[in-house]
Amino acid sequence: MKKYILFGLSMLMAGSVSVSLSAQDFDDDEPFADKVARRLKDSSKPQYETRTVKGRVLDAATGNPVAGVIVSAYGVGGYSTLTDDDGRYEVAVPTFASALQISSPDHTMAVLGLSANEEQKDLSLYAVTFTPDYRPELDVLNNRDAQNSQYSNAVNVKEEIQKQLGGYVYGTSRSGIPGLGSVLFMQGLNSLNANAQPLVVIDGVILEQQYGRTMLHDGFYNDILTSINPADIEDISVMRNGTALYGTRGANGVILITTRRSHSMTTRITASASAGVSLEPKFYDMMDADQYRSYSSALLSGTGTRNTEFKFLNTDPSYYYYNQYHNNTDWKDKVYRTAVSQNYGINVEGGDDVAQYNLSVGFTSAESNLECNEMNR
Repeated sequence: MKKYILFGLSMLMAGSVSVSLSAQDFDDDEPFADKVARRLKDSSKPQYETRTVKGRVLDAATGNPVAGVIVSAYGVGGYSTLTDDDGRYEVAVPTFASALQISSPDHTMAVLGLSANEEQKDLSLYAVTFTPDYRPELDVLNNRDAQNSQYSNAVNVKEEIQKQLGGYVYGTSRSGIPGLGSVLFMQGLNSLNANAQPLVVIDGVILEQQYGRTMLHDGFYNDILTSINPADIEDISVMRNGTALYGTRGANGVILITTRRSHSMTTRITASASAGVSLEPKFYDMMDADQYRSYSSALLSGTGTRNTEFKFLNTDPSYYYYNQYHNNTDWKDKVYRTAVSQNYGINVEGGDDVAQYNLSVGFTSAESNLECNEMNR
């Protein structure tokens, strides 16, 4: 009787699974528990035509077989098994299944494409310290998220998108000057005439990027996203293909930005401060004016020239052209520097049962290694 009670409790804990028993099920001598278990097994999954596949799972670091790994049909429930001590598995999967999902608590999940043969190739699993290439759920929309931008030291949110989703969103920096932003591509450079950059939507409103706006100085660009502090952004979602929602404007992808807002009636004040240093570039050692004057004189002596007077060789301070040819300015020191960036912010959020609020104020100063190219916000 105890086993029937335990089996009944396990049935209740299993969830909403209905098993129908007819009158003839009680006529034979098969135990009731075995009868219910058999019916539950038969009703737990759709009855598809199956084929058997075999293979082996190994550890990528050691090459040893991995036991206890769950091997199941990818995207189809009810068809799974465990690997044995030799890392081998044998499982029946639907004939239309195209891949196996291999998961282990100590390893990242992997997906193995199925071949037409019964014996499949060996699969190596990497430790959980590595970033997984696959997620357990099917990602039909193929979207990606960039999070925790409020802790970023980026001046433009595009820098954070490139850092977190570099393999998904390709970005090219316009220059090393802070605030000029980047050129992002999700579908590649698919046109020489039309704009190929993704659509930007902030809090449900399409942001006009002003790609055709000309600047006063040639080679400079205007990036409206620079006016938004990444610390004020709560979530960034990247949509690979947004034509279903935004028409042709979303054909190059969509970047959905959600700004921070209050999620609690409790008043919370957050203050942040950060600083960074970008070192001055290193250069090759160059000759100064006196060294270059000697070097040029040696070159001229080997040319066979008959001219014996050169303005740059005259060292008399009263000579009219002396100042023109005796400057010793190191232009690297005049142009380049060690850049310092600093960022300060205060955020206040809260509210009551009527309304909630989120207020923020901040200051950002980002110097460039090139003099007179800093950016303040």
